[in-house]
Amino acid sequence: MKKRTLTALTALLLVCALMLTACGGSSSTASSVPASSTVTTGIPEAVANTEKSDETLTVMLNAEPDTMLAGVMNEGAFIVQNTFAESILRYDPETKGWLPGICTGYETVDDTHYTFELREGVTYSDGTPVTVDDIIFSLRWFKEAGNSNAQYINMEETVKIDESHFTLALTEYVPGWETFINGTGMVIISESGLEAVGGAEGASRTPPATVGRYIFKEWEPGSYITVERNDNYYDSEYVGYYKTIRFVFVADSASRVLSLQSGDADVALRLSTADMMTVEA
Repeated sequence: MKKRTLTALTALLLVCALMLTACGGSSSTASSVPASSTVTTGIPEAVANTEKSDETLTVMLNAEPDTMLAGVMNEGAFIVQNTFAESILRYDPETKGWLPGICTGYETVDDTHYTFELREGVTYSDGTPVTVDDIIFSLRWFKEAGNSNAQYINMEETVKIDESHFTLALTEYVPGWETFINGTGMVIISESGLEAVGGAEGASRTPPATVGRYIFKEWEPGSYITVERNDNYYDSEYVGYYKTIRFVFVADSASRVLSLQSGDADVALRLSTADMMTVEA
């Protein structure tokens, strides 16, 4: 019983982290990494995880995602996407700041220009390397798609420096700008990967190869989405604990509570106030 309780707590913390990442944190907390500093490399011991299991985590969403196309999703889709895709930096729910991710960090040029360094050896789930060109393509994709988090990006001055560095330019200084460029849906994809799944239309049901601790596996319409652990994830200090995460779509709040009580689900999102009181009791 103690082990199951601890596992359930771990699961809850995982989904909370996914939701916080989906929301991109808040602009008031993003300043925990001063604009004048360089993000430190490495993952703090407090958030490191090298343990793996063969368990399946079952998460009940209140609605089925409408699309898997990066940048234009509903809440459930963002939560699913955050298991198998990543932004430039990684949000840390413990410190409410930013950690190295696909990029090791950045240096400030001035109030609207920042130089980022691509982490060496980062690959997509299909084994192809992530490039600076991919990052610039992704930022342009979100800008043209009208993603609100991309509104302050100045694409004319966001340029590649070399194979490992690029300059991110903003239209104006924005306090907590890290929140925007790493916010909802702002994950890195490649142009060739997007074309391989049939462009925007194909990506709405089958995401292109992405960078994440999990790999998108299956979408059974009206029923579930399954992701599996990416054993080739670039950061060996922060691997996926669960072998599989299964997202099940259940619209009725009471049914999600019954599934928690029966053990058919480990986590349920968007419970009603009355159902929350039932769970707490």
